[in-house]
Amino acid sequence: MIEKEGLKTEIISLFLNNLPIVFNPNLSQRKETMKRTFSIIGAGLAGCVIARKLADEGHKVVLYEKEHIGGLCRDNENYQEFTHIFHTNKKEIYEYIKQYAEIRPYIHFVMSYTNGRYYLFPPEQMTDELFNRLMVGYSLKMWGDLPSEEARNRIKHTNGSYFNDIYQGIINFRQLFSNLTKNITIIKNKIGCYHLLDGEIILTGAIDEYFDYCFGNLPYAGMKSTHCKSETRLPVGAIHFPDMNDPYVRMIDYDKYGYKGGYIGIEFPDKSAKHYPVRNELSMKLYNKYKKIADKEGIILAGRLGTFSYFDIDTTIINALEVAKCIL
Repeated sequence: MIEKEGLKTEIISLFLNNLPIVFNPNLSQRKETMKRTFSIIGAGLAGCVIARKLADEGHKVVLYEKEHIGGLCRDNENYQEFTHIFHTNKKEIYEYIKQYAEIRPYIHFVMSYTNGRYYLFPPEQMTDELFNRLMVGYSLKMWGDLPSEEARNRIKHTNGSYFNDIYQGIINFRQLFSNLTKNITIIKNKIGCYHLLDGEIILTGAIDEYFDYCFGNLPYAGMKSTHCKSETRLPVGAIHFPDMNDPYVRMIDYDKYGYKGGYIGIEFPDKSAKHYPVRNELSMKLYNKYKKIADKEGIILAGRLGTFSYFDIDTTIINALEVAKCIL
């Protein structure tokens, strides 16, 4: 006896139309192809990449964003809100972005300014003296802590340039997010666990904020920025300022990035901003409490803030596409 009502209707219809019936025993176990509904919290890079993939597969998607589409990845004709250099060794990620936006070729060079002189960063050889001079103050200002030995080991000289990846450049973020969110509903609103949303929930925003800080605040490092026109150009694209007497941590010459207008960006530490998760033993224990609730409620976690992880542009896209693949 066939118990699936839809399957019985299909067989009767075929019979009445005098067509041969080929019974597929796996038909009742086939994956649902009907349209699903997804509510994605956070319209930064991760949220928008996931939204685009799900929408292209025919599902209904609503993006919720409390502030800015694109998150930290925002620009105009003159500058980026916060400096972002795309770099990756993965051709498929480079090609993915090229589907949606222009990538201007650019090789990033960085110097540190301390004690009245410039130093190439990373230096050809990171001695103890240079490590203390170039890294300690910068880390204290940026992260509120001394740099780890792991951080020191990650710093490698790359023939003068900051990154050693095959694919590098400046993404047109206005174009990228316009295309990623084309024909997708975006609702500007702060969303928490107390809101009733349609369909399946994907959280790419801050997990502690979503659950109303019920276990306390997760630690983050953050930035604030200001921009000004300048006739004076910096010697390279970015200058780090490790001296504790300097309130800012870096300056960016956006002319070097290919933007118009001669703007310099100045970036300062901001303890109130949630940009970079600070992962340590205590913070991961706290995060796992939030994750346990999310898992119990069937909430899918993605992106830098949802997973409490540090991702670059390429790893954010990799994470987002993998999440979408698992959902589908």
